[in-house]
Amino acid sequence: MALAAFSSIAPTDIMTELAAACGLVAGAMLLMQFLSSGRLKTVSSRLGLDVAIGFHRAAATTILLLVAAHVVALGLAGDEWRPGLVIARVGRLVAAQSARSGVLATATLVLLFVLASGNRSRVMRYEVWRIGHGLGALAVVALSADHAWRLGAYVREPAVALAFVVLAAAAVTLVVIIYAVRPLSTRITGFSVQRVRRLSRDIVELVLKSRYPGSFRFRAGQFVWATIGQRHPVTDHPFSIASSPEELPLVRFLIREVGDTTRSLTALQPGLPVGVDGPHGNFTVEDHTARSIVLVAGGIGIAPVLGILRSLQRKGDRRPIRLLVAGRSARDLVEQEEIAAMTRCLDLQIMVLVENAQRPTGWSWDARPRPMWRASLRASTAPGWRASSAARLP
Repeated sequence: MALAAFSSIAPTDIMTELAAACGLVAGAMLLMQFLSSGRLKTVSSRLGLDVAIGFHRAAATTILLLVAAHVVALGLAGDEWRPGLVIARVGRLVAAQSARSGVLATATLVLLFVLASGNRSRVMRYEVWRIGHGLGALAVVALSADHAWRLGAYVREPAVALAFVVLAAAAVTLVVIIYAVRPLSTRITGFSVQRVRRLSRDIVELVLKSRYPGSFRFRAGQFVWATIGQRHPVTDHPFSIASSPEELPLVRFLIREVGDTTRSLTALQPGLPVGVDGPHGNFTVEDHTARSIVLVAGGIGIAPVLGILRSLQRKGDRRPIRLLVAGRSARDLVEQEEIAAMTRCLDLQIMVLVENAQRPTGWSWDARPRPMWRASLRASTAPGWRASSAARLP
């Protein structure tokens, strides 16, 4: 916008200028999404994947609002703002052949947004969605560039055009790195399946081993993008590491069976190669100097927490550790005996929240009325907190 404001183009009416501004910002934000998708280690390791993906979703919503404002502002670019005239102007703009690429870009963007926000697992497989999302994003960029070049005046200004070229080059470079260069590096670590073990009705433990000790380093609590077998990395999945760095060259994952790929894990044979891209994420305690630690995990979220606990145990950490675990039932709580045994060498106290009163084996348990679980959670950070459990979630 700043480059456009200082260009040699004479401003027109305010609504046309507003439409141009919305289009410029939407285009720039669209290209920036390739850099904030969470696949860059620098981004995910500093901000965390949840923050990166949250920003990605918020930016997508903002882009859609900017596109809508772009269209409405063009409809208001006239002497009269009567609703009928505005709707007629918008209709003519959308129906114009010169705006066809812009209409297609908007329709594709809406489709990507809906599929990414809704329950896409009922519509298509994860791998199909991943490929479609990437190709759709590239299509939106190409169609938007065509639309802007055909109808936009500011985009043709050298400074503005150069800015978009730089952003586009960065986006294309990132795509090439992730889907062409990185597939080669994921095999360098030499990981293959060591064993697969079922821990519960829908959670399995996948253990990988590297042929090249020292080729992979991570911090407890981080995750990787893993590609099973000889597939292309476009089909990779994010898995949290459930082991400690001290266990290398073995790396353990806890994975819930929710899709086609994860449901087939128990059929994997030892020795099958696995591409590993990582580590990613900043859910770690190594960079924190707090005098005590509170860990909260629900369901499969115990995976990175378990990796942190295993690392703290191996290091002989003496800080007070409070663990809150939630699940639908005691059967969904995995590695109960191991975590219970950690209380003997760590200053670890556990609070369990489940939807039924079935008690986990080996875990300290003090059934409380349903309204008490919030009070227990608040008390978990207070001095002198004692192990307690709530029998049922409200």
